[in-house]
Amino acid sequence: MMNVIPTFQDALAHHQQGRLADAERIYAAMLRADPDHFDALHMLGVIRYQQGSPAEAVALISAALAQNPNATSALSNCGLALHAVNRVADALPLYERALAIDANHANSLTNYSHALLDLKRYSEALAFAKRAAACNPGDVNAWNNLGCALHNLGRNPEALFALDKALACNPDHIDTQFNRANVLRALERLDETVAAYEQVLSLQPQHLRALNNFGNLLVELERCETALALFDRAVALAPRDAMTLNNRGIALQALNRPLEAIACYERALAIEPQHADASYNEGFARLTLGDLRNGWPKYEFRFDKIQPSPPRRGFPQPTWRGESFGGRKLLLHAEQGIGDTLQFVRYVPLIANTDGEVILEVQRDLTALLSQIKGVSRLAIRDEPLPEFDIQCPLLSLPLIFRTELDTIPAKIPYIEVPEDRIKKWKHRLPPRKDMRVGVAWAGNPQFKADRGRSIGLARFAPLLSQAGVQFVSLHREVRAEHAGILQSLPQLIHFGEELEDFADTAAVISQLDLVISSDTSIVHLAGAMGVPVWILLKFSADWRWMLGSENSPWYPTAKLYRQPKLGDWESVIERVREDLSRWAEARIATPSIADHDRKG
Repeated sequence: MMNVIPTFQDALAHHQQGRLADAERIYAAMLRADPDHFDALHMLGVIRYQQGSPAEAVALISAALAQNPNATSALSNCGLALHAVNRVADALPLYERALAIDANHANSLTNYSHALLDLKRYSEALAFAKRAAACNPGDVNAWNNLGCALHNLGRNPEALFALDKALACNPDHIDTQFNRANVLRALERLDETVAAYEQVLSLQPQHLRALNNFGNLLVELERCETALALFDRAVALAPRDAMTLNNRGIALQALNRPLEAIACYERALAIEPQHADASYNEGFARLTLGDLRNGWPKYEFRFDKIQPSPPRRGFPQPTWRGESFGGRKLLLHAEQGIGDTLQFVRYVPLIANTDGEVILEVQRDLTALLSQIKGVSRLAIRDEPLPEFDIQCPLLSLPLIFRTELDTIPAKIPYIEVPEDRIKKWKHRLPPRKDMRVGVAWAGNPQFKADRGRSIGLARFAPLLSQAGVQFVSLHREVRAEHAGILQSLPQLIHFGEELEDFADTAAVISQLDLVISSDTSIVHLAGAMGVPVWILLKFSADWRWMLGSENSPWYPTAKLYRQPKLGDWESVIERVREDLSRWAEARIATPSIADHDRKG
């Protein structure tokens, strides 16, 4: 009986049907007989890639290309193996050679677009992914690459369409499922995003990036215990992944467990000492604990995070570190929200005693209000051309420069005075005083990422506004659409709206009030800086400046803090405020002389 010698076609048949061991045996036998056999070298390299040995694949396919330098499939597959060993730049010339030979070689178009995505050359990746999808409409990878390119270019509705086309080719393609979840997140379709991440993890429970991204989303949605469980799974999979440890710390911080959060950040930094996000978050946690000495230096990493908040301004002038600057011009510049500017402008008079010149840059809405800050030689407006200056410093770096601790916080209150012309403008705009006057604000800036948790909303806030003996004044200039209808149903609430041209007008109104009640917005900083009593309604995990537990604030002596006892529980907060407001109103009615004057700033 004659022995049948397996051929390359036999090996290829085994390979195509997934019998890799049988195919490998035949390819190896062919190479023993002919070490330069192009097809055997090429396809054994493909098997090595499929087996998770891309370095061996590069060597084998490179040897095949030495025999046939113009084989488009081998060029494309060698590029894919190079990509897998992080030699993405070396892969590009191979794809380019393949496409020079065959401009419509679908695999090369797909692989090239993938490499360009990794190199963050998104516009080029988009062009090649489009060509790949046109050449092979059934290629899930081509559509997936197209969706990724569009997503990274901010074209998320188009990205979602492309990724849905990819899933039509292969509904269980895990990369596409994951990318689609990310696009839904960017589109703020949050319920669908949750379902999409759950689908990814049902297909691949150990998908590290999905565990992290889903956990981060759940923290934003205040489902922090569930998020922590996801991060625990992620840490178990990758105990030395610094970003995963950092994310776990964020979840612990959101659960008001800052000591445990710090332990996570320290572990992350032991693995990756330059991890700016972990350093910043450690600073945030330490400030929350009142450890200002060790918190301020870490807080400086806010400019170096993956998503810096705020972005570094990139001034060529050197940063001021507290040294004498006699004869020079120092620019102090606003860097975050209006509330931050109002809180930290208290430091400006401490600098004014030098023989240098201080230029203060603030947001446009604050220019009239802060025009009287002592020690400022010139006020500049944010986002407008700046005057000449020699050195510069962001406002929120001043506590570090002054080595501020809890007992040295500059708290000379008031440190903001209302311009006299605005006092005159607003003094008689309110109805004649017969009741206690209370200003209210129930929501912050919706563009601020953390606003979802800190804003209360008018529907929840409204029960406070039925207190007898109190005249309520809205301190909102703009009202969200979902609050407009509710506002119209509250005739006891005076609302000036856009008549409040800027914060000088708002301050003038506040100067005529007995009390301000607000969620954590710029309004509380304004009232606190003016020395007006202010009740601040805080979410469970409040911003670092409000620290933990206490009803008082070292930043604002006239503030009283009302904290959620658990995540999302505004109802009990509103009830406590309502009870206190009722007692205060009754006390004021009993002693009317206390309320028979107006503040002048």
